[in-house]
Amino acid sequence: QENRLRKYLRHPGIVPKSELLNWSNYSEKGDRVLDRFDKWFYSIKYDGYSAIWTGTKLVTANGRQTVYAMPQRMQDSLTAISTPLVGELVLVQKSDATTYETKENLQAVVHGGRALSAKATSVAQRLVFMVYDTPSTKLRQLTFEKRTEELGRIVGHLNAATDHVELVKQYSIQENFK
Repeated sequence: QENRLRKYLRHPGIVPKSELLNWSNYSEKGDRVLDRFDKWFYSIKYDGYSAIWTGTKLVTANGRQTVYAMPQRMQDSLTAISTPLVGELVLVQKSDATTYETKENLQAVVHGGRALSAKATSVAQRLVFMVYDTPSTKLRQLTFEKRTEELGRIVGHLNAATDHVELVKQYSIQENFK
């Protein structure tokens, strides 16, 4: 069971909660499987585009595409942060939009370059950058828990509704599955 769980935990910040709930039972030895994951975390997985704030510009995770279309508040918030950030670019979905429409609109914004259609420009105003880690060599030396605390200090005061940038909440497996 532990090996099955580990395959889902390639990144300790992203853990499927449904899988943890299924495997939170007891092993043959009588100890809980999850007791061995005392320093592990999980978070909500957002469906969008992986992106990196380099400290000067926002690029897709593969580095091939610079994201130019973003709300002014997001641009202002990110420009004030010199620490590189890793996150997910997501669209706040309108209540009447389908998932396909949302994904299609997000692709238009990310791949649109500097010249966007009027629709893509309006869609870009719903962009949110959900931060979950940093590629900073200085911060990568810290444990994930300490790094998350430091990210909270850097971007914790921002929120998706007003600044279009928000830190993804990390949950401790030990604290939530006792």
